[in-house]
Amino acid sequence: MKTKNNSIARIKSVQKILLLNILISSFSVMSYGQAETDALIDHARYEIAKQHFSNAGNYLNEVERIDSLNPKLLYLHSEMKLILGKEDFPKYLEKLRNAGVDELYHVMKLKHAVFIGLSESENLLEMYFENYPENGEIKYVQWLLELDKGNYEICRKSVDEISNGTIFKYAPYLALFNVSWDKNYKNAIVYMDSVEQIIGRAFYGSKYREIL
Repeated sequence: MKTKNNSIARIKSVQKILLLNILISSFSVMSYGQAETDALIDHARYEIAKQHFSNAGNYLNEVERIDSLNPKLLYLHSEMKLILGKEDFPKYLEKLRNAGVDELYHVMKLKHAVFIGLSESENLLEMYFENYPENGEIKYVQWLLELDKGNYEICRKSVDEISNGTIFKYAPYLALFNVSWDKNYKNAIVYMDSVEQIIGRAFYGSKYREIL
């Protein structure tokens, strides 16, 4: 009887060890998978920031293979689709809405509204800025609208802060470059230099150097 009890105890002990090993392996796979996904997302964000959209797409496709419902994946897809004017942007915006991360969805909804000039964009900005006062992308949209209203000096003084808060870090400098020629062409050249330093290559504005 004692031998039988010992055998049962050993079997249960082995089962516990096996179960523990399975759990440890599962956690390791999950942890590695998340780390891999996060790294790919970071690579994609870096490439998007430099307008290397083909490279970014490759990273995002790899994330989609691992985790097709990842909210950050859907957000970056939406950013690319919007800036490139792709017809399937609404599909990705809807996917982002269904992902349940309201802040990411609201940022893209606001950017889209401003991008196509919807009359509701000002109301959306006011509402979302109140909900997410620290969101750098929303601050960037607010900054763009201020620049559009002619508040050049205010925008010029805050451009570095705004650049640090948006995925397209070159974009605020490009916006100032585009409106600076009638004000101070030397400033325009400085902004163009900033764009090229961030992107890492010559930008279309380089031809203006030949005029000076």
